[in-house]
Amino acid sequence: MSFSLLLATSRPMFFSPEIWGSALGLFQRGGPVMIPIVCFSILGLWVAFDRLIAFAWYARANRLSRTCVEDVLASMKKGDWENAEKTALSKNTPHCRILSEALENRTTGFADTLQVAAQRELNRLRRHVSLLDTTITVEPMLGILGTVTGIINTFSKLNEAGIDNPQLATAGIGEALITTAAGLSVAILCLFPFNWIVSRQRRATEELEEFTQRAETAFRKGGGVP
Repeated sequence: MSFSLLLATSRPMFFSPEIWGSALGLFQRGGPVMIPIVCFSILGLWVAFDRLIAFAWYARANRLSRTCVEDVLASMKKGDWENAEKTALSKNTPHCRILSEALENRTTGFADTLQVAAQRELNRLRRHVSLLDTTITVEPMLGILGTVTGIINTFSKLNEAGIDNPQLATAGIGEALITTAAGLSVAILCLFPFNWIVSRQRRATEELEEFTQRAETAFRKGGGVP
């Protein structure tokens, strides 16, 4: 089956009123705790897609500016600071921004500026990641909270109606199970993109450390004192 045919057959199923009706029914049966569970799930999904785009752009920008960076480093090794700074300013990419900022302050503190600029680029990659981490931590707790409120609701209804009417207890038990399952499901789903983001951050940190060392070496060869 081709991808287009699979997409054509799955699209009506995804937008089926029965599916949305079932989801709404689970949401209502889950009780008020489902509101923050759904809100945090949307937040986690947004952060995951946002960081996916950010890392993809970061990798693509550095790949396209590789030649420019090598030209800047070559000019630095020759001591041609004016041409190096001009070449670095020609590209608005992470590595070129780091080099241009460091070269602009080469007489007052090249190495310190290089480290600060590199850290700024890392902070851009880490933006909103703490929200995803919070989602993974909070979702199971919200599920447990829903379990507690569901059990409380069960005993309250049994106390009002008596033990002879067990049907009233099923609503509270269902609330407890639904919220627990929802909280754990969201936390597990968010854990995969979070681990991927952490691994990419670690790789970007190692790459920037190697890059700053190359820049400092080129600066020294050109006669600069970092």
